[in-house]
Amino acid sequence: MDEQYFFPYNPHPDPKPPPHSYTSRTQYEDLVIEYIENFRRQFLSLYPSRPTLYLCPSNEHGVEKFITSFIRPSKLPFKELYDAKGAASFIADHIEYEELSYPAEFPSVLRSPTDVLKDKRGNCFEISILLVSMLIGNGYDAYCVSGTANIETTTLDLTSQTCPLLTPPPVEIETAVQHDLSPYDLLIAKRPLLSSQFQKRKEQKKRESEASLSNSENSNDSSPSQKDPYHGYRLHCWVLVLPPKRDVENAFFIESTTGTIYPLSESNYSHYISIESVWNDSNYWVNMQQPKLSHTILPTQSNSNINNINPLPSIASRLSSIASFSQRPSTVLSQNSPKQSIVQRPSFFTNMQSSPSQALPPIKSKAEPKYRSVEVKDIVFDMGDPSKWEPVFISDASQDEQDNSQVLRAPNSWVEKLHLNKETYQERYPNGRKTIHYCGCTVEYFSEYNRSDGMVKRLYIYKDKTNTQLVEEREVFANRKDFLSTRSKFPLDNKVSEQFSRGSSSGLKEHTYIYEPLDNENPIEKREMHFYPGFRLDGLILREEFVGRKIAETYADRDDLMVYRSATFADPSYVFSNSPPSSAVSTARTIQTTSSKSIESAVNPANNNTVLKLNDSEKALPIRKMSQKFARNVSIAADDDVQKLTFHIDQKKIVIRYHLGEGRITSSTRVYTKDGKAKGFQVDPFHGKPTPRQLYEDYQRFLSLERDCIARLRDTDREALEILQLRETQENYIELNVSIYDINRNKSLHGLESTAISNAARLLGRDSTFAGGVSTNMGAENRKKERRGEVDYLAPYLHSLPLDKPMTREIAVQVKEACLKAMRDRLVQKYNLIQSRLEKENSALQKRQKAREIDKTQNTPESEEEYERFVQETSFRIKILEQRLARHQKQGVEKFTTLESKLANDSRLAEFLR
Repeated sequence: MDEQYFFPYNPHPDPKPPPHSYTSRTQYEDLVIEYIENFRRQFLSLYPSRPTLYLCPSNEHGVEKFITSFIRPSKLPFKELYDAKGAASFIADHIEYEELSYPAEFPSVLRSPTDVLKDKRGNCFEISILLVSMLIGNGYDAYCVSGTANIETTTLDLTSQTCPLLTPPPVEIETAVQHDLSPYDLLIAKRPLLSSQFQKRKEQKKRESEASLSNSENSNDSSPSQKDPYHGYRLHCWVLVLPPKRDVENAFFIESTTGTIYPLSESNYSHYISIESVWNDSNYWVNMQQPKLSHTILPTQSNSNINNINPLPSIASRLSSIASFSQRPSTVLSQNSPKQSIVQRPSFFTNMQSSPSQALPPIKSKAEPKYRSVEVKDIVFDMGDPSKWEPVFISDASQDEQDNSQVLRAPNSWVEKLHLNKETYQERYPNGRKTIHYCGCTVEYFSEYNRSDGMVKRLYIYKDKTNTQLVEEREVFANRKDFLSTRSKFPLDNKVSEQFSRGSSSGLKEHTYIYEPLDNENPIEKREMHFYPGFRLDGLILREEFVGRKIAETYADRDDLMVYRSATFADPSYVFSNSPPSSAVSTARTIQTTSSKSIESAVNPANNNTVLKLNDSEKALPIRKMSQKFARNVSIAADDDVQKLTFHIDQKKIVIRYHLGEGRITSSTRVYTKDGKAKGFQVDPFHGKPTPRQLYEDYQRFLSLERDCIARLRDTDREALEILQLRETQENYIELNVSIYDINRNKSLHGLESTAISNAARLLGRDSTFAGGVSTNMGAENRKKERRGEVDYLAPYLHSLPLDKPMTREIAVQVKEACLKAMRDRLVQKYNLIQSRLEKENSALQKRQKAREIDKTQNTPESEEEYERFVQETSFRIKILEQRLARHQKQGVEKFTTLESKLANDSRLAEFLR
């Protein structure tokens, strides 16, 4: 087996020669290959009906390697990849999946994880090995699983699955607070929960009809074996993670091609049909579990003879001679020994080469039952039980350490350590994009900064499963300067909705509008603007505009308790009446004013026939009615607390409705007309009628509110128009946020050091000297910094200053304050991060202690032990965080003082800061 097989695999080979371990094997690896070959022959002899084991594939250079040595535990320097979910998601996005050339055969060539990570493509075995290498490097107990799966999984066909982005998050149901009940409450019978029996029967019939329809469809469909001739034979590889490492409580599968996690406690992984073997970087296990014989039907034997069949024999009993060397070599074999080293081989290898039949144990009688794989859900993953999982390399714990050193073990990985640079990690998807087709949905993923508009995700949501009728087109953005996060388009409803994250200059949270594509003059029918609560000083949180009909505004947390304001428009042909209809006045307990002349003499802008509009444009419609609503003010009586205030511009009257009093079903009302009369209805007869002077003062106050209402409506209309103009400008000139430390993407920071030097020279008023190279001292200093790879700490702040102004004391102070502010913000951010983690740990400890005190009667020795372990670990983390916090406070002061001293002595700022 010393002969090497080389063949051209990559049409564009790397000019750098591969490492020696990729193109050759050591003497120890040769010995392991022979041992594995003997194991394979023994296995085939014992179980001829079982599928072939995948043990020693060839790598990309044609060299056979044991499959466990393909795994190279590595830890990549990215926070997302430290978690199993993040690592699985990244690998599924970053590596392009390639199907096996023949679905029922193992790949003849298995590339190394470094080659897969470099080419960004691979089959299920290569992707799983790459993911397991990362998970083991991060501390997980991870394994590669070799078995069979259905056609949808092996071909990565997700058209029968629902898009995970459309699945709503689980809603947490808050439990009702149990209040203390009085003895009288226990005497009152509780009201039963009423339900409609008709609705129950209707729903039951609907479920039965749907079930019968699905059963008829399933009966018409062919079986999986008829649909797919390779059903049950399609080879596949995925990942298994077992507890308890990394605080994993329950074992779970990871589909490496999609990044989906399937907990073993759930039954949602039926697409996996069987499992033949698992392996990690230290060993290889063969699945020895089979179904119970009571569920096995043997066509060659009668049911009466089933109990006489011997159970599936164990490999451990037959390969006991292979587990350890029968004759130990004179020298201990090292895994790193060169290939030329001479090692004495064990006797069973000699026997195998001379007479293979002598090394093979006798085959059991022909009455051995036919092998049948157990279902995946019934498999027990106890790797320490040889009756369930037979390991290739057996280490006998009963042997002493000296004897155990002679036992053959899995070879070390021949793969180099995985490496991933920041640019490749941020690219994420192959060629910057990826498309996935789901049932009723198509998702397109884009790398950050791959598109000029900042789009990172786009979903096409369809009405039916055939993906023909588009219902919604959802676009997700990132790093936008206008803070746009999502844009949803609904073509059937002619609706567009935009969501913004916090931080926009206008405080906009959501912008929704409904358009009419056939109307060129007024294409917008309705527009909604949602604002973040607390952002605006006027408390506006929602502005609804029904174009040509109405404007409604919703407020919150205002001092005047106003919660709503609206304006209703009239058509241009609408004729405003000069007197209100008589039916608008209530007759019950009417309040009459005695001095009509005094009210007529009040200042009223709407007393004349002038038409009120929101703006001076020709298209502005006249206002017919304005309304304001107020929340309840508990400090005054309900009959004096205004609930709704309506200004009828067309009828020239003001209608006031007051809040409902306690125990009331009607509210007091009052109507002020512009001809000097006031009429109303008062609910409480004991409240007292208002005097003419009070009516006059209230009328003056309502007139002032009317003037203020129209002024505020005009202000918000002007602000809404400015927001729309700003949005149009932002969409025409899209800008993305790029960190000043991201020099590769920030075009303005290319050549950062040279630009900073030239800017500093111009700011100092020495353009000619710097351009001509007269300032040799600073030039030499900058060249030294460039050779040392240092970055000018003032470059980002000097670069943002105008170039046409010389350096002054004001600019120098501005640069100094900006630099100190950046340092202060960074220190505060780190302090808040450590403090939040410390508070989280303290909160978790307090909750656990409180729960333990409540359930003292249910404590068991196991729970007490687990509680003590939790307290010990949490206390350790709290102690570490407290030490870090104290050290950060001490070092923060030192760093800030050092920076102040450095700025004061900087040659570019020192003479202006004196």
